[in-house]
Amino acid sequence: MKIPQAVKAIRYTELNLVRARLCDSPEKSRWSSAHTQLNETDNGLVTANALLDRILDWSDYLGLGNSAKELDKIRKYARTSRPIEDDSFLSVLKNITERRLRRRNPGPKTDS
Repeated sequence: MKIPQAVKAIRYTELNLVRARLCDSPEKSRWSSAHTQLNETDNGLVTANALLDRILDWSDYLGLGNSAKELDKIRKYARTSRPIEDDSFLSVLKNITERRLRRRNPGPKTDS
């Protein structure tokens, strides 16, 4: 996953609990890694500042939220279990995993 898309996906995940109305903010949930990032302390599971070179202010980053277009795209690919990437990256993944990752047309498939 390319870094810009990864950053959007991380923000999407961090904000899931807020969208589900399980908490007011990600840092208030013990299940979110946001408090680890905001406090800059590792918790044994999450390494604080792993994305510090990409996200300078975690609070501002979370405050940006995801656009409706980003949410739709992430949800679409989550339903299909397909990576959100371009063809060149999918080719690399196909070679590594030896699995077809591109979406195919619906209907009967042939192995040609």
